[in-house]
Amino acid sequence: MVTVIVILISLLLSGCSSSAPSNDVIIEDPARISQYNQMAIDAIDEYFDIEIPENVEFAQQALESYTTVEGIDDSIHFANIFQASRDINKIENGDVYAYGIVLSPDDRTINGVLLSIFDDDLPVIAYTLDELLEIAENFLRKHDFIEDWDTITHIPASELSSESPLSIIQVQSSTHKFAIGISTQYSKVILFERIELT
Repeated sequence: MVTVIVILISLLLSGCSSSAPSNDVIIEDPARISQYNQMAIDAIDEYFDIEIPENVEFAQQALESYTTVEGIDDSIHFANIFQASRDINKIENGDVYAYGIVLSPDDRTINGVLLSIFDDDLPVIAYTLDELLEIAENFLRKHDFIEDWDTITHIPASELSSESPLSIIQVQSSTHKFAIGISTQYSKVILFERIELT
């Protein structure tokens, strides 16, 4: 699942920007990894209102992500990514399977948070696009990612279907592009990422 998180984040970020992730460098510093883990746990509690269990072991990994930009020779430090995942053989329905966070290179800004919940029994709700956009906009406004006067525009893209457990849509405000992942089982946002427009 760790690899899945990295791939998912990379695809969304590259899909929302004019640049593309080129390579990652593994972060070895235990203190830095521990700091990112706590930031991710706090962010999931704040944005998704879900607590990560303290008595469960998660495998943790952190990466510095670098990207290439047309016209620039050197790679640019694009983001710091942290992810944690559990052994799939030790989880039950309703358990948090994995979580992650995307930070700015200076670690000051949270640009993405991801949560994965394992549940084979809950039905999938087939939301319409308008309903998904409403959920996404309510989330962005609740957490002050867009100004009161601002509006969002849907960006048609290769998105996960509303008939899957996770439906991802992309939208744009006057200042940012966003990827919003909505659990169609839990009827709530469990993934978001943002990129500032340049």
